[in-house]
Amino acid sequence: MFFAPALLGLRSAGAAPAVLCCSAGNYYNQGEIRKKELEQSCCVLGIPASDVTVIDHRYLHSEGKLPEGCRVLVLESVNLCRKYISFLDVLISCLLPTDALFILTEEETEQAKRAMQCHRSQLLWFRRLYLLFSRYLVVNSLRLL
Repeated sequence: MFFAPALLGLRSAGAAPAVLCCSAGNYYNQGEIRKKELEQSCCVLGIPASDVTVIDHRYLHSEGKLPEGCRVLVLESVNLCRKYISFLDVLISCLLPTDALFILTEEETEQAKRAMQCHRSQLLWFRRLYLLFSRYLVVNSLRLL
């Protein structure tokens, strides 16, 4: 729901991103519905269902180690003001240091909105506001873990 700029940016750069989701979101017994919604959303973003994996482990044990050569980028969490100024945050994001920055065009933003609308079971009132105001629909700034 929050990574459309990064996924579309990676695809534009020639990469073939895959999606790993660590929870099926089964709190309301909607895990299977949410898996299908994730696949549909990824399809809108050009990622085939075969490249979408959902694991549903309560606890992930990694012993604090990543496979050799593996780099992990995490989505930067920004303050509330920046979070809800939509595309106005692009300038701020460009001025601040980051390890990776993805900014969508107007056309790509519309594609990201269509992908977000695939998550029908989670599209509550506050997520509708997200579609209107969230910077995460337009820009992803990531940091190396």
